[in-house]
Formats: sequence, structure tokens, C-alpha cells
Amino acid sequence: MKKRLISVLLTLCLAAALFSSMSVTAFAADTIKYTLKSGDTVYGVCQSLGIDFYANYTWITKTNNIKNYANLKPGTVITLPAAGAKSDSATGTTPVEGSANDKTLLDGDFISGYLVPHVMKSGETVYGVCSEMGIDFHSNSDRIMKLNNISSYNKIAAGRTVLFPSTKAPESGSCVKIVAHKIVSGDTTYGICSSYGISYDGNLKLLQTLNNKENMGAIKAGQLLYLPVPAVISANQGGGANTGSTNTGTTAPAPAQYEIYTSISNGELLVQISGVTVTKAKAGDTIKVECTADKGYTLDKISVTKHGDAAASVEVAEDGSFKMPAYAVDVKVSFKAAA
Repeated sequence: MKKRLISVLLTLCLAAALFSSMSVTAFAADTIKYTLKSGDTVYGVCQSLGIDFYANYTWITKTNNIKNYANLKPGTVITLPAAGAKSDSATGTTPVEGSANDKTLLDGDFISGYLVPHVMKSGETVYGVCSEMGIDFHSNSDRIMKLNNISSYNKIAAGRTVLFPSTKAPESGSCVKIVAHKIVSGDTTYGICSSYGISYDGNLKLLQTLNNKENMGAIKAGQLLYLPVPAVISANQGGGANTGSTNTGTTAPAPAQYEIYTSISNGELLVQISGVTVTKAKAGDTIKVECTADKGYTLDKISVTKHGDAAASVEVAEDGSFKMPAYAVDVKVSFKAAA
């Protein structure tokens, strides 16, 4: 009887150990432990392992209790989601299906997240705006500062537009889609930017921040390249773009985009949508002309006309914005000597 009891207990212990081992294995299949080495960044590690850093940003930040990514030291062990694993539950939001039908995406590209612009009002705080948008301030604080080149949250003036990272699109209005493009042999950052109608030079700092690298010319096949692509969300599709759906290329053709040609002297000129510098736009897009005069000059006039037909003018608002017509345009800015 005693031997039989011992045999039963041993069997139960063995079964428990086997079950425990299986549970650990199942958990390990969804996560990866990585020890940071000198020169490593979490973004770079994710790139090398095929993990979408931005889609999993909040999960990685919370799981590893990261206060500041810049303070991570060699030897630190971090937990990462395995390539292809979804961590939606950790973001506090449920992605809404729908961006698989995004006609503006190149085949194979997908939306990794959004940057939602917000004009700060008197008395508002970044923390308060994050709460209103359902964004975890503590997980995203460092990222917000880098995206907006903010040195101190106490020095944000009313009227300033701040980009907030989000896992879902706004209900309506303008935003910036963070498009993830898997690099293939022959790709260049400049060429991919051109495919989406955004300026490489005009968006270099934002590209560097999104991709956490200085040299945007040094890209490798198989890596993900993140691009800021402006978008306007209509009320009937708000919040409905999935943050990780791949475009199948089976829907109707994307809306036509028209070229924007610029001409300027004695200053600098950018044409932007939602803070992203563009080289082409869809009819109806709101374009903002941002110009800076050289020393000793001041703004004289902003004119927008049909490309090749100076007689066909486009109305420009006092703030330097205009609605993109259904044709290519010439944007000309003239400056005059300051009095």
C-alpha cells in the first residue's frame, strides 16, 4: 500500500512538472528575453528580430517598466514580444478592423500607429491631453518629447501643435499615419518617401525620430522603415483604421495625387499636411505653406497657381493655407527687403 501511494505521488509530481514546463514553453513562445549590449537600442534590437517596435511600444514600455529608453544600460535584460505576436491587450485599446482596405498603402505595407495633432490651449497639459485621448502618458512621455522636440513640458506655449502617438485614428480630422514598409533589395528611403508623396529632406528629423537612427540612407532588406504619411479621417471612418493590418491591394485604386512644385528665393519654403512636408497631395487636402525669410528680408506674397498656367490662381488663406485642387500646382513665395 505504501509503495502504491509513493508511486501515485511520484506520478502526480511528474505530471505537475510536465504541465509547468509546458506552460513556461507556451509563454516563452510569445516572448523573447534579450540582454542589451553596448551600443544596442531597443528599437534596433526589434528591427534585427523582425518585431514591430511602434505597434508594440506601449507593451514593451510597460512590461519592462521603462521610464526613459536612453537610460537603459548594457546588461539590462528586456522582455520583447516574439516576431508576429500581437500585444493589443497591453495598449488598453482594441484595434478596429478596416485598414486592410486603405487604398493609399503600397502592397505589403501596413499602419503601425498614428500621430494625432492637437493645438494646446491655455491651461492644458500634455498629461491632461493624453488622458482625454486615452493615451498612457508615462509610457509615451519620452516619445512625445522626441517627436515634438520638447525640452520641458513646462515650456509649451498655448497655440503650439503637439503630435500625440496613438494606436487608433481620431474620430475625424487630420492625423499622420505611421506606415510600416518592409524594405526589399533596391529600396531607398528617398524613393519610398517619393512613393507616398512626402518629402525626404523636409521630413528628415521626423524620419530619424520614428526610426531611431541618424543615417536614413543606411537601410537593410528585411527591416521595417517607418514613414509619416498625412491623412484626413472622415467622420464615418474615424477610429476605424487598424494599427497592424496589411494592405491586400484588392480594393479600388487609390485617390489621385497631384504634384506640388515650389519656387522661392531669399528664404525657405515647406508645404505641409498635418506637419508633414509633402510633394504631392489629393484634391481637397488642406495644404499649409510654411516659409522663413532670410536675414534682412520679410514675407511679401504667397501665390498658388495651376502648374504651367499662372492665370489660373488658387485662393490662399491669411494663414498661408489652401485647398489642393484636382491638378498640379505651383507654389511661389516672394520676399522683400526689410525696411
